[in-house]
Amino acid sequence: MARPSLRKRQQTRHAAGTFEDHESEQSGDSSREDGDGDGDGDDDDEGEGEYREDCSPGAEESPFSPGGELDEELGDSEGSGGPESSGRPRGNGQEDGAASRRSRRRRAHLMQDESPEKPHASPSKRLRYRDRVNYSHVGKRDRLASHFGRDTEDLIEAIRCRDKWCNHPTLPTRCADEQGNGGLAYSFFYSPEQREEESTEGWRWYIENGGQDAFQKRQRTSNLTAGEGRLYLPRPEKESHKILMGPKGAQKLMLLEAGKVANLRDAWSEVRGDETPGSQREGWILNIAARVLCMDWLPNRPLDGEDAARSTDKASRDTEAIAASRVFAPAPPEPACIQIWSFQVSVEPDKQVLDSTTPPKLFLGICTDWGYVKQFKWCPTQRSEAAESTDGMTNFGLLAGIWGDGKLRVLDVWHDEGQDAPAYVKYEKAAFEIGGQDTVFTSLAWLSSNLIAVGCANGFAAIFDLQHDPEVVPVPFFYEPLHQTYVLSVISGYPSRPHLLITSSMDGSVRLTDIYAPQTDTILSVRSRFGPQALAWCDPVQGVLIGEESNNTRVYPVRRFFSATSCVRHDGMVYSLAVGTAHPMVLSAGADGDVIVTNPLRRTVHLKLWHYQQTWFRHEYSRKAGGVSRITEGFALEKTNLSYTKGGHEAWMVEDGAVLATVFEERSAVTRVCWNPNILFGGLAAAAMGSGLVRVEDLAI
Repeated sequence: MARPSLRKRQQTRHAAGTFEDHESEQSGDSSREDGDGDGDGDDDDEGEGEYREDCSPGAEESPFSPGGELDEELGDSEGSGGPESSGRPRGNGQEDGAASRRSRRRRAHLMQDESPEKPHASPSKRLRYRDRVNYSHVGKRDRLASHFGRDTEDLIEAIRCRDKWCNHPTLPTRCADEQGNGGLAYSFFYSPEQREEESTEGWRWYIENGGQDAFQKRQRTSNLTAGEGRLYLPRPEKESHKILMGPKGAQKLMLLEAGKVANLRDAWSEVRGDETPGSQREGWILNIAARVLCMDWLPNRPLDGEDAARSTDKASRDTEAIAASRVFAPAPPEPACIQIWSFQVSVEPDKQVLDSTTPPKLFLGICTDWGYVKQFKWCPTQRSEAAESTDGMTNFGLLAGIWGDGKLRVLDVWHDEGQDAPAYVKYEKAAFEIGGQDTVFTSLAWLSSNLIAVGCANGFAAIFDLQHDPEVVPVPFFYEPLHQTYVLSVISGYPSRPHLLITSSMDGSVRLTDIYAPQTDTILSVRSRFGPQALAWCDPVQGVLIGEESNNTRVYPVRRFFSATSCVRHDGMVYSLAVGTAHPMVLSAGADGDVIVTNPLRRTVHLKLWHYQQTWFRHEYSRKAGGVSRITEGFALEKTNLSYTKGGHEAWMVEDGAVLATVFEERSAVTRVCWNPNILFGGLAAAAMGSGLVRVEDLAI
C-alpha cells in the first residue's frame, strides 16, 4: 500500500498571494502525490529514517534562502553526483517559478511554525511534522546543510568534494579529467594554509627547539647481525605456503616460501599467454608467515625513484603467546619485530605506479623485547624539512606504539640509506616511554606532531605531549573516563578536526568527544551488542566509519552522530577500515575474507542514488593438504541494497524467525587494510590476511 504524500496532509493555508498562485500550488501538490524524487519518495534504507532533526526558527537566514550565496550552486546540483542521476532541466520562467514555489513549501515545511506574523499559525492546528524533519525524506540542499552544517565555508568545501569525487563509485582515479573531476588530492576541508602551518610550525619543537637532540640522547639502540635479527622474526609453522590464484577458470597453484614475495603478474600473464592490460595485475604478495596484527604505510617519503614508497607490517614471534596473554595486565617480555618493506615505484609524469620488474625487499627490522606489538602508527603530519644526522643517517620519522607490557613508546627511527641487505636494529630504550597507573594502554592515535592520544583498559583516555621536560615523568594533560571498561580503538578527526576524539569500548558504545570541553561536548552513538573495533575517519565526508554488528559499515557524521548511513555490506564481521588521504574511497575488510572498496561520499550526498561497492579480492583458507589459500579477484561493480527491510539484511539473515550467522575459517579473514598516505601514490593499497599473506597493489585507474 502506497504511503500518502506528506505535503498532501499539510493543507497549509496562505493568506497572502493571488488566487491563481494558490490554485497553481494546489494543482502542483496533486501532481506530486506519488513522489517526485526530490526527497519525498521512499528510501532504500528505511533504517536511516527513524530519527528526526530539530530545525532552527531562523533557518530563513541560512545560505539556502532565496537569493542566498549558495542557493544557485546547490539548486544546480540537485541531479548531479553520479552517472545514473539526471538533473531537472531549468528552462522557461514558468518552470523556475514552479521550482521556486516547491522550494518555498519545503522550507515552510521544515521550519518551526512560531512566527507571529503568519496569520495561519494556530496551536490547535499544529501540524504533526511541522517542527521536525525526517532526514531520509528531505531534499539534497537540506541534507547537505544537516550533514555539513549551514556555515558557508563548510558547504563550499563539501560541494567541492562532491564535484571532484562523487562520479567515481568505487576505485580512485590516478589523474583528474579535463573538468577537474577525480584524481588524487587532499581533502578540501584540509586547507593549504593548514598544511603549511602543520609542516613548518608543527615541527619547530623537534627541528629547532631541541626535540631531535633530546630524543637521540634518551634513545638507546644497537645494531644486530642478520643471524641475530632473524631470531626476532616470526617462526613459520611451515617453510612454504600454497596459493591458488589467477583468472577465473584458469587459476594457478603457486608455492611461496616464508619471507619471500610473488608477483601478481606471474599468476595472470603466464596463464593467459598475453600482455593485454586486462590480463595483468600490478602488485605483490608477501609471505610474512604469521598473523599480521597491525600495518601502516610510512608517510613523508622522498620521490627520487630509489626510495619512493614503503609498506610497514608487523608479525609476532609466537602467536600462541598472544592468545594466552591477559589484556588487562602487562604481558611478559618477549621478542617482537616490526618489519619495514621497501617497494620500487615509477615516478614518471602521470605514471606513479608500482615497478613490477623489481621485487620488494625487507629493508629494516625494528627489534624489541617489550612483548608483542598491540598497535603502532607513524606520525602522519607533513614535514617541509627532513631531520638531518651528522653520521650520514636518514630519518624515517616518529613511530608510536603500544607493546605487550602496556606502555606507550615513541621511537625516532633512523636508517642507512645506502644499505643493500636487510638491517636489524634493537631498541633497548625508547625516546619517549610512559606506562599507565594501575592500568595498561590499549590503542593510540596521533593528534599532531607532538600530541598522542591513548585508550586505557579501565575505560579512560589520555593525551600526552612529547614536548615535556625530559627530567620529569610525563603526565597527561587530558585524562577522562570516557567509557565503562576496556577501550578497543582510538582515532581522531585528523587532519581537519584533530581536536575530535573518537573512542570505542567493550561496553558496546562509540563516543565522540571534543578534547577542549570533554564534559559538555560529547555524545554516544547507538549502542552495539559487541564492542566495535573497526573505526576510521573520512575527511571529505566529515564523519566516522564504524563496522557494526550487522556486518555493515556505517557513516556517522560529526554533526549528526546519533544517526548513520550505511555504505558497505559484508557477509561477516568487519575487522578493519581504511580511508585514503588522497581520496575518499574506503577499504573494508572482514571475517568473510572479502576486501571491499566503495565511495561513501556518494551515499552521503545523494541518498537516492544506487549504491555500488566492488570486491578487490576474496581470500579463502583451507586446512586440507597442509593448508592452502585461494585468492579470487576480478569482481565487477555490484549494486547493493543496504536496507534492513526491503530485500536487504532481513532477506538473508533471518529464516523462519531465526537469525542466521556464518562461522568462517579464522585464517580466511583479512585482518588489516591501509591506503598509502603519500599524495602521489594514494592509490597503493595493502591488505594483510590471517594466513600470513600481505597483498600490495595499485588500485588507481
